[in-house]
This record gives sequence, structure tokens and C-alpha cells, in this order.
Amino acid sequence: MEKWDRRRFVKIAGSALGMALFGSTLLYAESYLQSFFRKRGKAVPEVTPNEDFYVQSYNGHPDVDVKSWRLSIDGKVNSPYSITYDQLLAMPSKKEYVTLICIGNGVGGDAVGNALWTGVPLNELLEKAGVKEGVKKVVFHADDGYTDSVTLDAAMRPFNMLAYRMNDKPLPKEHGYPARILVPGIYGMKNAKWVRRIELVDYDFKGYWEKKGWSDTAYIKTTSKFHEPMDGDTVKGGMLLQGMAFASIRGISSVELSLDKGKTWVEAKLKKPLSPYAWTFWEYDWKPEKTGKYDLTVRVTDGEGSLQDNKETGVFPDGPTGWHTITVKIK
Repeated sequence: MEKWDRRRFVKIAGSALGMALFGSTLLYAESYLQSFFRKRGKAVPEVTPNEDFYVQSYNGHPDVDVKSWRLSIDGKVNSPYSITYDQLLAMPSKKEYVTLICIGNGVGGDAVGNALWTGVPLNELLEKAGVKEGVKKVVFHADDGYTDSVTLDAAMRPFNMLAYRMNDKPLPKEHGYPARILVPGIYGMKNAKWVRRIELVDYDFKGYWEKKGWSDTAYIKTTSKFHEPMDGDTVKGGMLLQGMAFASIRGISSVELSLDKGKTWVEAKLKKPLSPYAWTFWEYDWKPEKTGKYDLTVRVTDGEGSLQDNKETGVFPDGPTGWHTITVKIK
């Protein structure tokens, strides 16, 4: 087994343990501890392989019999209906790159990934049922007993989907087979997996985690991090600094790096994201003039012109804020 970075492990495991105190250890601890075993020095791909994509779970990963599976759309609708898996596959579909991030992903954490998803537009499924007046929330019921919801306005955005393929393969079991919800702009916990029923209601429904005090809106906060180097690395001479920035549907306008503890800032080069809903990769060719220890910090301005919040907060109840800082040694 590869040598572990002690500071990195303590930071990740400590965050996971703290979050576990608010409820099930599965949802957040699993995300963190699985992602921890990423090999050091392995390049982070712009499209995350299915087997490397972070996993979060409320109650394990249910075995769903696709032959008997039915998706029901009911509640406050004019024409409730249900469809089989084959009928879902036969509907007009779309593909889109969407990045998901866990609300429990601390600053610099690895519980974030990007994939190419295939599915049916969620708003078209709802429109087919005929939404009644007075609907406030769209509720997702999962095969594992999990529930969550989004507002009707959020659900009707045209870029949402009921996804059944991930990176051109059927959804893996741990990612929601046979179908899951994707609603860009909100944290992963509300992108329900193993969905069996979509219910429209005329009241302010609260899901499993919201009842425990976590954010109901769960809007993704602007975040950024270093991919290479990692905290504590020792490198010889200059190197290409690399990382990612993400503000979901707000987009990214610039990424800045400080190489001198925040005294000055330089602008990183951005790679065009794969979609308006995907993370943005950045890089900077760093040529330090002398050896020694350096504190490196990254910050982002989103597509609406707002600078990433530098106040360090925990993940509860609505996701973390703070700039990612690492220490590296140049020899």
C-alpha cells in the first residue's frame, strides 16, 4: 500500500468523524474515506472514471430489480403515470457533463467528480403529468428509503435530468441504478439516487438530511483547490501548478494564486469547461527563485463577478467556505 500523508489523513478522517455526529456515517464518511485512497501523483482527469467517482450513501446500495422497476410521477398532477425502464430508455434523451460535489466536502476535499450523464429532461417528465396550481416542492423517493426535494422552480429548469447512464455506461449500482436525479446548482445530497417515485406536493417538504438541520436550498458555494502539488510535497525546482475551480451554474471568470502567503496574486490559465455545469481546470507554470517552504493559496471569482469567500467555516449546515492553502517545499 502507498505511503499515507499523515496530515491529509487526519484532516479527512477528522472531518468525516465530525460530520458523522450529525447522523449516519455513511453519507459523508464514505465519500471522504473512499476518495482518500487516490494515489499520490496520479493526474486528476477532467472526466472522472465511474470507479473513481466519490460515493455517498444514506443506507447502503440497494439491489433494484430493473424488470419490475417502475418510475411513478404523481401527487398534485392532472395525469399521474408510471414508466418502465425500457420506456424510459425509449424516450428522447440528452447528454451533458455535470459535476457533483458533496455538501460535506471540506475545503480541498476530494468528494467531487465530473461525468458525462445521459437521461431524460426532468421538466418534460413533470409537464407530461400536468402540474397543478399550488405545487411548492418536487419530492424524490428512493428505493433505499431516502427522500429529498427541490422547489418546483428549481425542478423545472431545462438542464435537469433523470439520468440512466454515466460516462456512456448504465449507471453503476452505487451511483443510483437504474435512474437518478441530476439538478445542477445544488449539492449532491439532493441529487437523489435509485429514484422510484417523483411526487409533487403543495407544502414545504423536508427530506432526511434537512430534518437533521442541513440546508434545504443546498446551493453550491464557489470552491477551488490544488490537484498538484499536494499539501506537504517536496519538489525540485519549478513545476506546473494544477487544480480545479467550481461554482456550478454560475461559472468561473478567473482563478488567482498567491505564492507568498497572500501578499501578491497571479492569474492562472483556465481550460474551457466541458459544459456550463462542469468544473473548470486551471494551471500555472511556477518557477520559484529560491528553495525553501512556500504557502500556496488559490481563490476564484465566479461568472457573476463574486470573489470566493475566504472565511473558513465547517461543512454544517450548508457547505464550507474558505480558500485552499497548501505548503510545499522546493529543494
